[in-house]
Order: sequence, then structure tokens, then C-alpha cells
Amino acid sequence: EGLWGTGKSPASSLQAGATLDELFDRYQTPWCIDMVDIDIQGGEYVSTPTGKPGLFHAERSIRTLTRRARRVHIGLHGGEEHDAKLLAKFAAHGWKVRWHFPRNFDGWHTGVRTQTPWGPVQFSDGVLSLINTRWPTSCGATLERGRKF
Repeated sequence: EGLWGTGKSPASSLQAGATLDELFDRYQTPWCIDMVDIDIQGGEYVSTPTGKPGLFHAERSIRTLTRRARRVHIGLHGGEEHDAKLLAKFAAHGWKVRWHFPRNFDGWHTGVRTQTPWGPVQFSDGVLSLINTRWPTSCGATLERGRKF
């Protein structure tokens, strides 16, 4: 539940899954994280496009990010239904959407573009960027007490 490998190249061997907390510990990530970038090819959802539990299926991952991260940037690989569930999960934990550009995979074939502040863009992967409205309270309180909670 909420377990993710640490590599997927043809040269890598199968890795045991890890929670976000375990990955942050393994790579000695500072307790307060300015930005986390997630690009895990469909695994970023509550449930993946293939129906398996995704990274945000359980509450553990969103709670970890809410405690520790200021901003999360996610590459989106599903459709509107998957995006909506992910947006609702973050909103329920006090996150604010900074950018959301849905996936427009067909744009590469049809020329359809999404309007952005910088002009029209063809997106293969969607983009979701969120800001933690509980920052710095979530992270600052932890540092002041000198402990992880």
C-alpha cells in the first residue's frame, strides 16, 4: 500500500517498494522540503489508470507531503476522472492548485493545444503544481520541537 520502487531502467534490478517516508530517509532528505517532483507514469493517482492502487490511494503519502513539503509538482498521465480524484485529495488536506494543465495526448496528433499564460501548448503529460497552504506551520512546528511527528 503506497509502496514505490526506486528505479525502472532496463539495466536496474527489481527493487522492493518504499513509502515516501522511507525514500526521504534513504536519501537523507531534509525534513522541510521546498519542492517534490512526482513523475511516475500513472502511479500518481488514487488508483492508477489500470485500476491498481496509486501513490495517493492511502492517506500516508498525502499526510507525509502535507507535513514536509511546500510545493508538489506532478506529471499527469491519466484522464479527467483521475485528475479530479487527485485534486480532491490534495484539496482535502489544504493544498491550493497553482497550475493544472490536463494531459492532452491527442494534441500531438490533432494539433489541439491548451491555452496557458505563455500561449498555447501541446501537452503529452499533464501538469499539476500545488502549494501547501499549511506551510510553514506544518514544517516550522516540527523544527521548533526538534522532532518528527
